[in-house]
Amino acid sequence: MSKRTGWGLVAAASLAVAAAPALLTSPGTTHAGWREELTVSVPDSQSGVYSITATDSTNTVDHAQAAVSDVANEPSMTLKNNATRVSGAIDVVSVRATVPASNTKSSLLSNVRLSYDPTTINCLSGASGTPYWNVTGGALVSGTEYFRSGPDVTGDDLAPAQTKTLCPLVTRSGTDRDFLLSHGGRQLDIQTKVRQRMHAPATASSVTVTINSRYQVKLPPPTIGADGIVCSRASSLGDRFPTTGTHAMLYWGWPFAADGWEFGRRTISTPAMNRFVVMRQNPTSGVWAPFIAGLDQAATSPVVTTSGDHRFALEYASGYGSAINSDWINNNDGDNATGGAWVNFKIRAFPYAGSTIYVDSDWIVQLREQDNQARCGTVSANPSSAPVGLG
Repeated sequence: MSKRTGWGLVAAASLAVAAAPALLTSPGTTHAGWREELTVSVPDSQSGVYSITATDSTNTVDHAQAAVSDVANEPSMTLKNNATRVSGAIDVVSVRATVPASNTKSSLLSNVRLSYDPTTINCLSGASGTPYWNVTGGALVSGTEYFRSGPDVTGDDLAPAQTKTLCPLVTRSGTDRDFLLSHGGRQLDIQTKVRQRMHAPATASSVTVTINSRYQVKLPPPTIGADGIVCSRASSLGDRFPTTGTHAMLYWGWPFAADGWEFGRRTISTPAMNRFVVMRQNPTSGVWAPFIAGLDQAATSPVVTTSGDHRFALEYASGYGSAINSDWINNNDGDNATGGAWVNFKIRAFPYAGSTIYVDSDWIVQLREQDNQARCGTVSANPSSAPVGLG
């Protein structure tokens, strides 16, 4: 596609637009991403070819529990002045931040602040330097386009052939734990319009380039709590370690291990998570499905889940209703001394109601029935604990 446009002293211009997918990587990880590129080329007898190339270079967030400090990614874009003799000022024209439709419940936009900085290294939030532009100084409204007005910023320009990173800095408040409890898995789509403007006394500028970046908050998997316990028998009195127990209880921590069940009962409220569901693997077919509170996994019975304030264990919210009856593990196959089959279980966390976005626990635990008692077995690492459906 080509287009002719006026440039003051420049006689003619041609516009070439190309959008091409690419792989984006961050240190220690390999993830799929996207790249959008637009090049503006203007012939000039004094400068050779005057053009700016803008490329989205946003990295990805590591959702794994091992990357505790990696709470969100760092949106960024790479700007390059392709001219050989003429410098130009970086000119962010406008920005629009939008909550994706998949985020059916999100207060993220009202709890972060957005600014732009061409001097920060690797676009790390909280880095030193004077912001190029504080977009509003307060909360943003989803879908609203904010325009920057003002002169060039001293030092924020592109010398001939220079490449510089422009950072849409998303600043959050509070601790990492509190931020994830409220916003884990949430996203923002940031649309930046930027151009290169010639220095005074010239008034010409390049065609405005639109770059789309996604801000992604970590969605860590439910993990083993700080005390290292995933499963225990349960008695009718709710004791955690009874000698016998016809029921089993599962325990996990989210967003981190320290937020799991500890020896004292406690409840943690997490608006970021709609529910936690117990998942069971059919020992014959290998298919995972929500665990049903009943014999033969009949669909007429309720799925074993936690909601509301999310007790970080299948606790006795209503008697035995929230614990795992040994008869349900595999259709009462262990009502004898020999015992029934070992069956795999895990936890699946859903951040939204009615959504297919989820993340599975980074552990799998085995349960079985023996002598009409629940038995906890081996705990192993889950190889499939990355978020599903984030897009």
